[in-house]
Amino acid sequence: MAAITLELLRHYAAYDAWARDRQWQVTKTVEEGELICALQGLDSLGSKWAHLLDAIDLWLTRIGGRNPGAMPDPWRFATIKELEAHKSAVLARWEAFLATLDDERIGHTIEWRNLKGEPAAMPLGNILQQLLWHGQYHRGQISSALRAIGKQPPGTDFLIYLRENQ
Repeated sequence: MAAITLELLRHYAAYDAWARDRQWQVTKTVEEGELICALQGLDSLGSKWAHLLDAIDLWLTRIGGRNPGAMPDPWRFATIKELEAHKSAVLARWEAFLATLDDERIGHTIEWRNLKGEPAAMPLGNILQQLLWHGQYHRGQISSALRAIGKQPPGTDFLIYLRENQ
């Protein structure tokens, strides 16, 4: 299995934060009803955001040696204010965690139980890489949800990030 370096992980985490922030700037302008309205094939804009954030929180819990048991209900946030409070708390925890990383730590194997209760193990760097790619996948869904409610999602392509941050 290919190992991820700390330098590359930090680079991708910075891109992830940039893209997530760009989407949040548009998301926080939606009407409350638009946040929770069911969208064909997408659940809702709010549930996509909640899931993206809950995945980060779940993995931080697992990495910390605890089993979260199950994913929380992604429909639990009815307002932008509620979702933003959750976002702020999770991302503060995420940023604090990222600041603790070094090359040795990302090579350590993390053991956890998946949502079915089955044991699993993987190097921390690969778990974090998966988590960043998972966020990319759901940001695509968030862009689709924004379009479905009539909003223009921002460009979040990696090449845009590189051009803006060189």
